[in-house]
Amino acid sequence: MKKFIVNLLFFYSIFTLHSQNQEEILVDQIYNSPQVEAREVTLYDANVPSFNVDNYEENLTKSRKKPNIILVISDQFRRQAMGFIKDGDPVKTPKLNKYKKEDAVFFSNGVVNRPICGPNRANILTGQYNITNGVYGNKVRLSKESTTLGDIAKTNGYRTAYIGKWHLDGAGGAEGYVPKSRRHGFDKWILTRGHSPFKQKVYIDDSQKPTTAPEWETTWLTKKLIGFIKNNKKNHNNKPFCAVLSIGPPHTGGGPGFEDRYQPGKRTKDGKIKYGYGYAAPKKWEDLYPKPKELYRRPNATDIIAKNTGEKDEVWPVLPGYYGTISSIDHEFFRLTKYLKDNNLFDNTIIVFTADHGEMLGSHGRMTKGVWYEESVGVPMLISYPDKVASRTEESPMSSVDIVPTILGLADIDIPDFMDGFDYSKSLKGEQDTLPEYAFCSFDQGGVGNADRSWRSIYSDKYTYVLANSSWKNFRDLDHIRREDKMVLYDKVKDPYEMNPIYRGMGYDDVIDDLHKKLVDHLNKMKDPFIKLQWIPSNSMPKYTYKDALYAKIPQKGTAKMKKRKRR
Repeated sequence: MKKFIVNLLFFYSIFTLHSQNQEEILVDQIYNSPQVEAREVTLYDANVPSFNVDNYEENLTKSRKKPNIILVISDQFRRQAMGFIKDGDPVKTPKLNKYKKEDAVFFSNGVVNRPICGPNRANILTGQYNITNGVYGNKVRLSKESTTLGDIAKTNGYRTAYIGKWHLDGAGGAEGYVPKSRRHGFDKWILTRGHSPFKQKVYIDDSQKPTTAPEWETTWLTKKLIGFIKNNKKNHNNKPFCAVLSIGPPHTGGGPGFEDRYQPGKRTKDGKIKYGYGYAAPKKWEDLYPKPKELYRRPNATDIIAKNTGEKDEVWPVLPGYYGTISSIDHEFFRLTKYLKDNNLFDNTIIVFTADHGEMLGSHGRMTKGVWYEESVGVPMLISYPDKVASRTEESPMSSVDIVPTILGLADIDIPDFMDGFDYSKSLKGEQDTLPEYAFCSFDQGGVGNADRSWRSIYSDKYTYVLANSSWKNFRDLDHIRREDKMVLYDKVKDPYEMNPIYRGMGYDDVIDDLHKKLVDHLNKMKDPFIKLQWIPSNSMPKYTYKDALYAKIPQKGTAKMKKRKRR
């Protein structure tokens, strides 16, 4: 019988190899079908899980001692850009749609705590707000005193890997080689530098000189993660693994493939459109969006006014690049989950799919991120762990600082009491729990020495309430912030696109009083000096320097406590 099974698997592998060679043809059929969102199609439907007859049961038993962990972080991927979102962007993500329906818990109000790359990556990896971890802006190095997911997983017997964008070692300049002493517990190390996804520079392990990825960044990084998992099985006795896959796209990029691309609103000194940096994806993915001018756009989306000329730039030309990139991420995420399923790893793997921040894409006359609107702070937040978690939708506003505490809770690993985030694991496993009603978002400076454009907000499924530095001209011109009160409220039930600002005297004073108190209480609890340091004086002078972050004193007192219940 055993010989019969081995022969059967051999002949099936020949068929599987042939079916995989048809991938390029099937991509067009699947993503271009007008029924793509309605029907369930799989590129590799003919494939069957592969296994070794001799040690299948032994390896399965070993792998289930501890769950594996995969954290997928994309860059500038807004929540609205998933195909299953009601009134969302017209983007094609059939694989994420299926994953959400069959495997994952979707947090419909998932948000970041600081909508800018480096700082929110620090929030994700440490489970701490920026006032705690010290990373207030880009090009700020995460302190060696900080404890990350990598540190904790390694201490608990996991083989660890970080693959992709790090953005936490800039030290005031460009990020490059990172020594082992600053890798925060990650064994396998593949670091991307900058945003040039068609010819991406990468640092691999201990090499101090970068090499160039030979294919589209998202594809190459995903294959590297799968390679790490294969190597872990072959050379590390199927040890439990914890890996971060950090994808640069759909963040704006440059280099080869971007020669004719631009970011609306960006102009050269002489007023011409600034080509060479913008939004791009491989042709087969951009071709999914052949008529961008006709695509649906959010009601709050407008043209972008160029600062130095006053001219208006239309946004629709960049949509194929942005949406195409997301469709490519959808495809590569499927590549990863399919490998896990085929190798009997999926059910015992905790997967979190999220982003470091969103993308305005013309909403409120803005591009990229840095503000409090849904398009900027709202991100994908999907969690799967089939052995213990059933798919559903959750409305509680899970935020970036909650990710690591929740992963640790699901993995039965002690949660350090110095983490600021909330552990959702009890609720995810179907047990009764009281979940947070609010999340807290913030901003200080874009980077070292940049002007203060600070704000703080409290976020729920019904309201967003904001306090902001009124000296920032864009806040006054584009974002409804007035000098006299320096605040704004949005009723997102009645005004889901946040187009109608609410101030005192408009029938919401009780709501404003309640949210203001909750926000100030949170700031006081976190010892955040925003009110006195930034909000009351409201000037553009930088409040934080690089030295402040480099020598941050990270409050990590006390010992780790098992499943400590975090209450915001």
